[in-house]
Amino acid sequence: MDQIDHTRGMSLIDIIVGIFIMNMVFMALFSAFNTVSELSARNRLRATALMLANEHLETIRALPYDSIGTVSGLPPGSILQNDTVTQDKVTYTRRTFIQYVDDPADGLGAADPLSADYKRVKVELSYTYRGTTQTFSLTTSIAPKSQESLAGAGVLRINVTDASNDPIPSVSVHIVNTSVATSVDITTFTNASGTVSFPGAWAGSGYDITVTKPGYSSAQTYTVSPSNPNPSPSAATVAENSTTEIYFKIDLLSPLDIYTRAWPIRDRFLDSFADASQLATTSDTHVQGDALVLTDTLGTYASVGTGTSILITPPSLGHWLMLSTDTVLPAQTTITYHIEYDTGGGVFAPVPESDLPGNTAGF
Repeated sequence: MDQIDHTRGMSLIDIIVGIFIMNMVFMALFSAFNTVSELSARNRLRATALMLANEHLETIRALPYDSIGTVSGLPPGSILQNDTVTQDKVTYTRRTFIQYVDDPADGLGAADPLSADYKRVKVELSYTYRGTTQTFSLTTSIAPKSQESLAGAGVLRINVTDASNDPIPSVSVHIVNTSVATSVDITTFTNASGTVSFPGAWAGSGYDITVTKPGYSSAQTYTVSPSNPNPSPSAATVAENSTTEIYFKIDLLSPLDIYTRAWPIRDRFLDSFADASQLATTSDTHVQGDALVLTDTLGTYASVGTGTSILITPPSLGHWLMLSTDTVLPAQTTITYHIEYDTGGGVFAPVPESDLPGNTAGF
């Protein structure tokens, strides 16, 4: 007696379903692996930026207080405002901004004759990851061991408002002065009150200031020149142990479109119907006896006829002063005129009602 094997083998559908399930599992694992790898790379770059920023701040803290400043900055020093650092084959752009701070604890403005209370240092690292620029920054404050001093310096304060005298924040302020004790070339931004202050600015004249913001107008000071002997505003001057305030107004820009039109061209188009040379097309009409007449067949005239002239000059309807005709109408006959334009390729259509009211019905 034969034995029947009831063991069921795998069909093609079973194999396809199995492959599909395994593929989904591997795709999920691959996606998770990519996510973890990208997160790890981002964290590694950020950690490196943090390390580089901390190292730079520690180097600055180790300097004598009077030496803490940037090249062409306020306060001045030997630290570069902008440089690059390469770590693990990644290039980081480093920006160092150092500024005196007027602390409110001992009064502000006129209430504090020595407003250079301490220095604030900001180190910003930026790098590119997958086409996107990432930025990381650290800030610290460094105070002098002795009483603050403004010997040979004063305070330069810049205020930026709009046309309604509302303060404008985040305005780029660029200051240049090559005539003071140490050359100045520095850029920073206004705060929420539209103000940026530079305690410790060298006493002297020639502070050229430019304020800009994307989407806004710009403003600046101007130097004296033969073509502009009395500029307004002129370059700023800072006096020792005093505050110089300068006000700028900028505002949002809007587009202004200006269109010009040429003076109407004097020209003339005339068809005396001496022949059909001035006609582009005719239908049931023809030229006869210096006139355009309906075509007749054995004394029976067509009920409707048309005639279209060639392109007239000047081509612009706005250049025309008038259109006049001499018309002789037999009894029980009417005539209307329509103005057409070339829509392209010699195809003509009536001038729209919006441009020439009444043209649809005819004149």
